[in-house]
Amino acid sequence: MSMAGRTEEAAAEEGPAPPRPRLTYALICVLALIFLGESLVPFGRNDAFLDPSVQTLIGWGGTSHALVVEKGEWFRLLTAAFLHGGPAHLAMNSLALFIAGATLEPFIGRLWFAALFVLGAVCGSLASALWNGPDIVGVGASGAIMGLFGSFLTLSLRFPKGEVRRAFVINSLGTLIPSMLPALLPAITGGSGFAIDYAAHGGGALAGAAVGLAFALFWPLEARWPPFRALALAVCVAGAMGLVWGVQALMQRAPELSFQASLIPDEDQPKTDAAAKARGEDLARRFPNDPRGHYYRALALADRKDAAGAEASARLAVERAERYPEVFLPRFKARVRTFHALALADLARMDEARAVAAPVCAADTDIAGALRTRNLCR
Repeated sequence: MSMAGRTEEAAAEEGPAPPRPRLTYALICVLALIFLGESLVPFGRNDAFLDPSVQTLIGWGGTSHALVVEKGEWFRLLTAAFLHGGPAHLAMNSLALFIAGATLEPFIGRLWFAALFVLGAVCGSLASALWNGPDIVGVGASGAIMGLFGSFLTLSLRFPKGEVRRAFVINSLGTLIPSMLPALLPAITGGSGFAIDYAAHGGGALAGAAVGLAFALFWPLEARWPPFRALALAVCVAGAMGLVWGVQALMQRAPELSFQASLIPDEDQPKTDAAAKARGEDLARRFPNDPRGHYYRALALADRKDAAGAEASARLAVERAERYPEVFLPRFKARVRTFHALALADLARMDEARAVAAPVCAADTDIAGALRTRNLCR
C-alpha cells in the first residue's frame, strides 16, 4: 500500500477532525472592534487614544451598582462584557478566550459555548455590581471567560480518573487560580493601570462551574453534544435580546451622557466663592455646556454692576441646568433660578422674573425667601 493510502486509512480510523472554534475567533474580533469604537467615539475626552475614560466606558455600557441596581439599567450586565479598559486588558482577555475556546467550543458545540459566555457575562457583571462600590465602573469579558474555565473544571467529573480528567483540571485551574489571587496579578499585569475585578471573576466562574456540573451529571458519554440544547438556545436568544435592548437604550441616552462628559471635571471645580467668581469667565468659555461656569460668571458680573450681562449668563445657566433633569441637584437648580429671577427684577422685567421664580416659589424652600422679599412669588 502506498504512503498516501496508509495516511488516508489512518485518518479514517481517527474520525473527522474537530470543528474549528469559529465562534471564538468571531468573539475576539468583535471585542477588538468594539474597543476600537471606544477609542474613536468617546464620551468626553479619553485620557489618550486606546485609553478610554470612565465616561466613555459608562457611555458604551459599563456596569456599576448605581447604574444597574439603583437606576435599573440591567442591560449593562451584558454590554459591559464586550468593553475593555485598555489594550493590555483586551489582549489578556482575548488570549484567555482563545485558550478556552480552542478546546471547549469544539467539545460542547457552538450553541452551549455561546450560552456559557452569556451566563458567565451576566453572573460576573451582576457580582461586580453587587460587590463593588457604587461608583466603580466594571467592564471586560473576564466574567464570561471565567465561566468557560469554571465549566472546564467541573466537566472533568464526567470522565473517570486518568489523563483526560487530569488535563481538564490542570487547564482550568491554571487560569482560575491566578485570576482569583490578588497577590499574583501585579506581576502578570505589569501595573497596567486597570484594576482586576475579582467579583466578576468569581461570579462568572461559579456560573460556569454550575453548568459544567450539570453536564457531568446528565451528559451521557456516548452522546456527541451536551443535553438541554433547547435551554442553551433560550439563553442565547435572551442574551441577543438583552444586547439589542442595551444598544437601543445607550443610543437614546447618548446625548445626555455626552452632556455629562462635557461638564467641568471635579479637579477643576473652584473651592471658594471668590475663586468661582474669578474663574467664571474662563470656565464658561472652556465648558459651555456646564451651567456652573455660567452661574459663576453671572455672580462676577453682578458684583461689577453689569445687570444685563448677569441676567444673560444666568439665563444660560438655567437652561443648561434643566436640560437633563437628573444631572444636577434640585437645590442647585433652584439657586440658579432664584439668581436669574432677581437679575430680571433688577432690570425691571417683573413679569419675566415672576415666571422664572414660579417653580422655586411652588417648592416652598428656604431659597424662596429672597424671592418673596422682592415680591416675586405670586
